[in-house]
Amino acid sequence: WKYVATSESKRKVEYLFHFFDLFSEFLSVLLLSTFNQNKQFYNSESHRWTSNDSQYDDWIKKATFGGWNNLTANLLKTVRILINPKDKDEKDIFFDLLGKPSSEFLNLITSKKIFPILENVREYRNNWKGHGGVAGKQELANRLTLLEKELNSLRQIIQGAFDDCMLISATTGDYTNYIHNYKAKDLVGNKTPFNEIKVSSLKPLDKDKLYFVHQNHNEPIELLPFIKFNQESKACYFYNSIKTTNVRWVSFHFEQKSE
Repeated sequence: WKYVATSESKRKVEYLFHFFDLFSEFLSVLLLSTFNQNKQFYNSESHRWTSNDSQYDDWIKKATFGGWNNLTANLLKTVRILINPKDKDEKDIFFDLLGKPSSEFLNLITSKKIFPILENVREYRNNWKGHGGVAGKQELANRLTLLEKELNSLRQIIQGAFDDCMLISATTGDYTNYIHNYKAKDLVGNKTPFNEIKVSSLKPLDKDKLYFVHQNHNEPIELLPFIKFNQESKACYFYNSIKTTNVRWVSFHFEQKSE
């Protein structure tokens, strides 16, 4: 929304870099959280997305765009491998683990086109921020054109993948007939207050955690704690790095307290 709202090319470029960076992190966290629902599955399959490349040793302590991209690529490849097993029972187990997603969502998480887009953006950022000089008006316009091309390509892949999904934060609830019923905030859109919805779940939901839910699926996926939502400020924070014993969290929309 910040990218759409501003007319300044320099700011648009900055916001798009944030978007691509956080999209890679969000997709990685979403898939890791999905697999983490089944600890046995996670432990047996984690070798597929764990990199043996020494340049990614302990990368998570100072998470980089390249590190998230590498993880995202490995996770997407894992989904493509596991989504079509020879054993039908294995396929049913994996499909259920994914939360019985829509065909549009499956198209997203099996796409081979996402990683090249993210890598193109990473190279742009390295060239422009790490090794580039001061950019003039025309250069900024050229950069924006390149990033918007990648944005449009990613939009074509995403399309309606998230239309039947919700990202929720539970507020109050009760337990009746073995079903947990909650009021929750649907964390979608650029305006607050967020819509309040009703959610039924086979498991209890923690009000301090975030959950990803596919439509008509009553087992919300608990997101691993790389993304936090502050109930008071309505601000969303993403994991950034570990400094000594403290974790650094960054918001890319809440300017009053960005860290």
